[in-house]
Amino acid sequence: MSLAAGTRLGDCEVVEPLGKGGMGEVYRARDTRLKRDVALKLLPASLASDRDRVARFEREAELLAALNHPNIANIYGVAADGSTLALVLELVDGEDLAARIGRGPLPSDEALPIARQVADALEAAHERGIIHRDLKPANIKVRPDGTVKVLDFGLAKATEPGAGAGEPEVGTALVNSPTMTSPAMTQAGIILGTAAYMAPEQARGKPVDRRADVWAFGVVLFEMLVGARPFDGDDITDLLASVLRSEPEWSKLPPDVPDSVRTLLRRCLDKDPRRRLSHLSVATFLLADDVAAPPAAPSQAAPAPAVVTRRLLATGVAALIAGAALASAVNWWLPSHRGAEAPKPLVRFTITGGETWRVTTDRPFALSPDGRAFAYRGPNATTNIPELFVRRFDALEPRPLGNSDLARAPVFSPDGQWVGFFVGTELRKVRTSGGQAVTVARGSSSGDVIAGASWGDDDSIVFGFVPTTRRGLMIVPASGGEPKELTTVTAEDDAGHTYPFVLPGSRGVLLTEQKPGRPLFDGRIMVLDRASGTRREIVSSGGLAEYIDGHIVYSDPLGRLYALPFDLARLEPTGPATPLADEVQLPANGQPLFSSALAGALAVVPTAGNDDAEINRGLIWVDRQGREEALATPPRAYAVARVSPDGTRIALDVRQQDNDIWVWSTDRSAMTRLTFGAALDLAPVWTPDSRRIVWASTREGTNPVLYWQAADGTGTPERLGQRGVAQFPGTVTPDNRSVLFYQGGNASNSALQRLLLQGEHRVETVLRGPSLLLTPEVSPDGHWLAYSSDESGKQEVYVRPYPDVDSGRWQISSQGGTRPAWSRNGRELFFLDATQHLSVAPIATTGGRLAPGATRKLLERTYYAGFSARGLILRGCDVSPDGQRFLMIKGNDVADARSVVNITLNWSPTP
Repeated sequence: MSLAAGTRLGDCEVVEPLGKGGMGEVYRARDTRLKRDVALKLLPASLASDRDRVARFEREAELLAALNHPNIANIYGVAADGSTLALVLELVDGEDLAARIGRGPLPSDEALPIARQVADALEAAHERGIIHRDLKPANIKVRPDGTVKVLDFGLAKATEPGAGAGEPEVGTALVNSPTMTSPAMTQAGIILGTAAYMAPEQARGKPVDRRADVWAFGVVLFEMLVGARPFDGDDITDLLASVLRSEPEWSKLPPDVPDSVRTLLRRCLDKDPRRRLSHLSVATFLLADDVAAPPAAPSQAAPAPAVVTRRLLATGVAALIAGAALASAVNWWLPSHRGAEAPKPLVRFTITGGETWRVTTDRPFALSPDGRAFAYRGPNATTNIPELFVRRFDALEPRPLGNSDLARAPVFSPDGQWVGFFVGTELRKVRTSGGQAVTVARGSSSGDVIAGASWGDDDSIVFGFVPTTRRGLMIVPASGGEPKELTTVTAEDDAGHTYPFVLPGSRGVLLTEQKPGRPLFDGRIMVLDRASGTRREIVSSGGLAEYIDGHIVYSDPLGRLYALPFDLARLEPTGPATPLADEVQLPANGQPLFSSALAGALAVVPTAGNDDAEINRGLIWVDRQGREEALATPPRAYAVARVSPDGTRIALDVRQQDNDIWVWSTDRSAMTRLTFGAALDLAPVWTPDSRRIVWASTREGTNPVLYWQAADGTGTPERLGQRGVAQFPGTVTPDNRSVLFYQGGNASNSALQRLLLQGEHRVETVLRGPSLLLTPEVSPDGHWLAYSSDESGKQEVYVRPYPDVDSGRWQISSQGGTRPAWSRNGRELFFLDATQHLSVAPIATTGGRLAPGATRKLLERTYYAGFSARGLILRGCDVSPDGQRFLMIKGNDVADARSVVNITLNWSPTP
């Protein structure tokens, strides 16, 4: 369909045709209402006649209109007249990049500024959750003044069939790729012009995320520099084969292309999306005019501007910085590499873990006092057991510290040469250069959970406890010794002291006065004057205060960060608090995730990009040979999966938005919701008759206790457990008379308990610590109890007779083990070893005694183990009724939540 000059669509009057766009005809038009020239892009008749797609398209256009970026062509609205539907777009003068490349390759000094503006546009859109998915030179225009405009942002998704809310961004067929809207479309300008820029996962018809745009960006940059695409072919088959299998001819890049840009191209065009650059902020840094070239020698460096903002990106633990050139650029910007009188530049960058590491909820990272290094907790590459790493911002690789298995709460020494950490309640330290860990202080026999530590410049370490009981702060020399009380809590006090921060000079200590059962960000921030022993309130509602550059940074109960000007000499605020731009993530356990450095650096886990809704996992069956069969379950944040004894349904713990229990029917392929409301509902287990589900819920208090309900959703949830200590169900006994659960979150109150399901639901103790006892599982014949315990110093799987648990004990795993599960015939015990591989031990009984066989690894690959936090381990997998298949939770390429940390160097409370 063509429009004649003078035709009106809404307030727009057609002036002249401009040619074809990716979706239809494009016209110059005049907006008679706002008196401006615009571009009208007609949409295909198939879209205009579909009400659902039109409504979806309009919603998508509203979202895109909010981008408002100087390098993104604006969408003004949608114009319609009968069956004719058109987009009203910003009219961009100038030629598109395809025409410019058609005249030959672009010199580096012309190509790189264009690429930087494209990267800026893509990154801005990605931060709003919008993916282009059809980036190519024809969708990029360069105005006469050099300004770049990216066109058609997000419209490929908006015009796709079946791209509604909650559905995959790309269908399972190649025809669902961006502009390939019909199999009959064979024009090279459409199919080849798009397929040449498809990421491999997109060409295979798999779901895509922003890394598909990163790939297309790399293709466009390569094409600008070389004058030819890195992947090409005579027809669609050859072209897609080239995308999937061949490598670009890197030798064609001009000699003057900087090494940093060559590294960037290789990272953008990595066929494995897990290794590909996952954010384009690093490209905006590398392609900046003052960074792309090698930095001048310090003696010749030009004065830096007062504020320079740069963002970097790490694609995982093994590669925080994309190449040596980037490392040198960061090194150049670090404060100590500038002259003493030079103004300090503001440097911002982002660390994201992807699948390699994940920021947990247990204060898992710390900045060094000089702001030049980052200590964090991550998985060992071999064992997958959490340990500590240190990453210097001017280094290419992180350094595993070693001797730090299961370490928590890292804290730097004032000189940055040591990192202190806790294993349980034992305080240890290790040099940042590596070596043996040194024990500073033994943990208390009560097994209290540590809540924060700070290493003062008087070489003492102050730490606190989670206020399950009212406790003051403790202090111990960093050289070792017996911890002593620094603050006391009287009988009249209704709060404990948590998360200390020793101020410079060690005279003052910040702390959060916290009531038991309240979130850790909802307390009173106090300052302790160690000279007088007095404490006074400085913030009435907040928590986790730290000192940085003349200010106290803290979080309010909503996760908003504030900076409070503070006088170290008088130990008092000097003005009102100022809200900061960063909004910090508040995990389920209530610990705002940020860290500061005295030299002026701030690390924040932001809310944006760290929502649990970003976790998308699927359910699969895996047989004993490792063959996988996917279930048709929608992608969600599955944390626990339990197969009903009759094999017809699966109970699911979904950690996404509502934190509820869902039930998947295997015969109907349908998902139904069992629990509702704002409470945290977790850890479902079935009764042996498959009629009821028992789970833990916080609906009547802070700590989760046991509830049950009919699995079909009829009736109302009935509370089984008594409010108080946290309870997590493990198994319902085969006689359907009791449910075994474990309570507490530390060794002092850890126990395996039995709750009777009939009558008054009396609770009886089965086994008590002092070790941390987890995940009880009773054998199908009801005679044996499997569980895990850290009595040996690490979690191992054990079996005892049941119910007479004191008449014997057998250790099943020897190199670490958690999450035991019995086969339905009781002849095998499955568990996850220290590397999270599914392992199995044959089980036989002789004369009432257990005869376990040698354990062996059953599956070669690992899957999502199940939700875990301090003192809580839930089993994510389960065994089929016939014992021949295993229900596993499998993640996709979307990064886990809380895997993004924003770092700011040379921080200032004012933007």
